Amino acid sequence: VVNIITKPASDTLTGSVTVYGNLPEHSDEGSTSRTTFSLAGPISDSLDFRLSGSAANFQGDASDINQGHESARGGSNKGTFPAGREGFKNRDINGVLSWKPAAGHKIDFEAGYGRQGNIYVGDTQNTNTNDMVKRELGGETNRVYRQAYSITHNGDWNADTHTLSYLQYEQTRNTRLLEGLAGGTEGAFNDPTNPKVADGGYGDINLRTLTAHTELSRRLNWGGIDQMGTFGLEWVRQDLEDYSSDLSARNSPNAKMPKVPFAYSPKAHANIYSVFAEDNLYIGDHWTVTPGLRFDHHSLQGNNWSPSLNLAYMVNEQWTVKAGIARAYKAPNLYQSNSGYLLYSAGNGCWGNPPGGTDGCFLLGNSDLKAETSINKELGIEFRSPEGVGASLTYFHNDYRDKIEAGRSPIDSFVGSTKFKQNVFQWENIPRAVVQGIEGNLTWPFAQDWLWSTNFTYMIESKNKDTGEHLSTIPEYTVNSTLDWSVTPAWSLRAKATVYGEQEGPKYDYYGQPLTGSATDKIPPYAIFGLSTQYKVNKHLRVTAGVDNVFDKRIFRRGNAIGVNMDNANYIYGAGAYTYNQPGRTFFMEVTSSF
Repeated sequence: VVNIITKPASDTLTGSVTVYGNLPEHSDEGSTSRTTFSLAGPISDSLDFRLSGSAANFQGDASDINQGHESARGGSNKGTFPAGREGFKNRDINGVLSWKPAAGHKIDFEAGYGRQGNIYVGDTQNTNTNDMVKRELGGETNRVYRQAYSITHNGDWNADTHTLSYLQYEQTRNTRLLEGLAGGTEGAFNDPTNPKVADGGYGDINLRTLTAHTELSRRLNWGGIDQMGTFGLEWVRQDLEDYSSDLSARNSPNAKMPKVPFAYSPKAHANIYSVFAEDNLYIGDHWTVTPGLRFDHHSLQGNNWSPSLNLAYMVNEQWTVKAGIARAYKAPNLYQSNSGYLLYSAGNGCWGNPPGGTDGCFLLGNSDLKAETSINKELGIEFRSPEGVGASLTYFHNDYRDKIEAGRSPIDSFVGSTKFKQNVFQWENIPRAVVQGIEGNLTWPFAQDWLWSTNFTYMIESKNKDTGEHLSTIPEYTVNSTLDWSVTPAWSLRAKATVYGEQEGPKYDYYGQPLTGSATDKIPPYAIFGLSTQYKVNKHLRVTAGVDNVFDKRIFRRGNAIGVNMDNANYIYGAGAYTYNQPGRTFFMEVTSSF
């Protein structure tokens, strides 16, 4: 849950407009332009408003940016290459009307609308030489519309009691050009010019969410201990409607696609009822103890308890030691828990089977899935000096239980329209996974008008404990460092660097065999440097300009992480960790005007 707290309106009308643009040095990389605005002010003594909006465009990379860098491939996949970064066009507007009916009370009426459309630059799979894929280059193949409305009440009933309550409705409509859902047809669009294709080849996926939330915070003194307690209730209703993902309707039976013997359900819904409580106990001059407890009842996954305990010990005015442990949970999404929702692979994505040994497999939703749970532990130390020096070091260890992944043992099998066996897999809960690492930061004003800020994350491990497979492809460590110099009160300079540690791809292929060849390629450590300057022309105008990736370090996407090497030479060698594009040197400028 992310709570976005916007700046309250002032006693006078204020506003700002920011225009940003960048220009890549390489013509095959996309440029970005963005304009944002905000306007806020009073309407009367008890009424004020805030209005904000943005328009952003990212051109997207050239459709052939990765040509010549792709992993080796042959057979029907010869000559194909993966796409680069897809472009987008975003439009957002949000308005809040705030009413203060009495002292200490405020009611916000908020409405927002957003539209995000893509700029298609090619397929990320292996069908980007398909004529229908080429036809859509530069166009919109996917549009997401979002509407959100809410009413929020903040109340200070007295010096010790505060309440927060809101009712929010959000609707997201994903309209996309339909594509094949089975193996080699994935990424190959339906032809909207074909009169046999309904709705011009487009389909809608609608998600509606209604949230009701209320909480009470009160300052207490029980047993001579000062406390701040919070108690709350929440209800969330989710409704999903998707007529675009019916596998049997979208892919007619043929030699590569047997008739699907399962009924697809286009509608799914869930209710989540929650109760939570937390208490901050200030014990003596050194201890802060924060126990918490949350209870969730999910209409599909049942009950879940999430206790937590956080401790902070102030050694002195400069040093603090912190520790915490909490249990968290994540319910399956409405696709994973839909027993009629199917994904299909024509063979290359079927676990445990030798190449050519089956004619495809299915991945089925599972209404009996358990929610994912984790035990999250942290231990850290923090330093703050009167001179502004700050540092912290934290160790974190997250143990996952019942993490949801595609199953690796067939629950059923049958012979379809060919002689080969069709295996049916299902979403399952894996028993154990772990993520642990170290985080730290340093803020050091080492000289007048100079400030050095650095933070880092080091991943000790992130893996499925049963298989040893990585949970994701992430850098072994990441370091962000920034050096700021205030040359004058109006002029400042900034140098920044981001260092990424080694990145490693998956260990096993779709068949459960250890990966070999290019599918084991690792991305070695590398760094990205940037320089920028900002000048405040006056109190109403600010200009920023700079260059990102000064030394022009580029990475090209070679394909998908996992590779296959089939006996009939219809092979695709995997890309290992080379699954993304790192753009090269880019110049940018930003201008902000305010009143």
